[in-house]
Amino acid sequence: MDRKKLERRFEQEMHEVYRRVRKAYRSPSYLLEAIKGRGGFEVAITALEKLHPSETSNTLCQIYQLDSSIETLVLRDPWRQLFERKHLSKAEKRSKKL
Repeated sequence: MDRKKLERRFEQEMHEVYRRVRKAYRSPSYLLEAIKGRGGFEVAITALEKLHPSETSNTLCQIYQLDSSIETLVLRDPWRQLFERKHLSKAEKRSKKL
């Protein structure tokens, strides 16, 4: 599968993260707006490059749904091939801390 197609599928998964957080806890409108404006892949990169976990990941941690976090999502196949090693490493470290 080509990279652009994989990125589009990843973006669909990011929308699913948004839906799970909205359904379980509250409406993270900032996440939906970011995905629409910059795309799911860029939002994930930005979240991973920040010093601390995203508000979305913290919310998912509070409701025991870390399997839906951005960090967990980027570590799954086939998505992990989209990310650089430094992003995967950060996602792994955060997943263990959350």
